[in-house]
Amino acid sequence: MEKRDEPVEPGCTFMGGGWKDWRGSVPAELPSPLALAYLGDAVYELWVRRTLIEAGVVKVAQLHKQAVELVRAASQVALLRRIEPLLDEEEKEWVRRGRNADSGRSPKSTDVTTYRLSTGFECLVGYWSLARPERLPFLREQLALWLDKRENERGCGSDTLPGMKEMEPK
Repeated sequence: MEKRDEPVEPGCTFMGGGWKDWRGSVPAELPSPLALAYLGDAVYELWVRRTLIEAGVVKVAQLHKQAVELVRAASQVALLRRIEPLLDEEEKEWVRRGRNADSGRSPKSTDVTTYRLSTGFECLVGYWSLARPERLPFLREQLALWLDKRENERGCGSDTLPGMKEMEPK
């Protein structure tokens, strides 16, 4: 077991056997864009699942159905499109790096453009998770606003996703 009893400061991550402060790091010191996307995918899905449970969704079948809809590539791209104008230049650069990274995989359930853009979104979430965790609440806020807008556009009573009021923490 690795030693983790050192003091932790906000923005530090335990990696490679020690605490690493990623804040202010040049991009070459961070993991590759695909590694960030791998991390970002997991962070985003865990966050979505937690949000659904906090919203009061308790039936596993509903949790799964709603989580799948929120984490699929097309939903990630829609959320990315919503937050893109609000990103700084460094964040836009990580989206670009993730989008242009070649994983050597071809998507099965979506087109290549959507797949690459969703990889850019996941890369951004991975970057925020390691280097700028203070930005993650911004993502939650934007997701809630996006869901609220979608509900209003669809009309009341979406049968698959909770509304804004249901997404607020209890």
